[in-house]
Amino acid sequence: DLLRAKEGSGRLILSDMPAVHRPLRTLSEAELDHQEALSNAMAGRMALMKEDFAPALRFYQRALFYDPKSVESAEMIVSLAVKLDQEQVALRYLVRLAELAKEPEPAMLENVASLLAHQGEYRRAAQFYARTASFRPAAPKTSEQAKLCLNIARLFHVGNDNAQAAHWFGLFLDYATSTLK
Repeated sequence: DLLRAKEGSGRLILSDMPAVHRPLRTLSEAELDHQEALSNAMAGRMALMKEDFAPALRFYQRALFYDPKSVESAEMIVSLAVKLDQEQVALRYLVRLAELAKEPEPAMLENVASLLAHQGEYRRAAQFYARTASFRPAAPKTSEQAKLCLNIARLFHVGNDNAQAAHWFGLFLDYATSTLK
């Protein structure tokens, strides 16, 4: 028993020092990174519970550094950055969140694409719009899909990727002629 009551005082004292924990094997770098990510995410959660939003943001950013595929950390960073009015941080991690998500909502992809286009990042915006197009059903061809293809073609053209622009313009023509029939 590590703690024993000192006779008559009612206080607890340490009678023995605990043994130093020695792992059976050394952890790999990936396992150490995972541990570091978890500890930073937990510290972020604790800071969030105290409503210390700025430290929570930093902890979640560190967690994402150690686990770059953590969708949960990216979501928390976006949420905290918005709460702290850090628009550029929110946008940067929203883009990263959209890249990490396996099946992101098409609306989120469109919003990210629109924000990137407004910042002059036309090629990246076009890539996000193209991902949006891949989540839409192929048939029937609608005027909405034609507009999306034209917008993607325009963004690739402005971003100086003419091969992609030509591809998407060809799709636009296909959709546009199908909807006119």
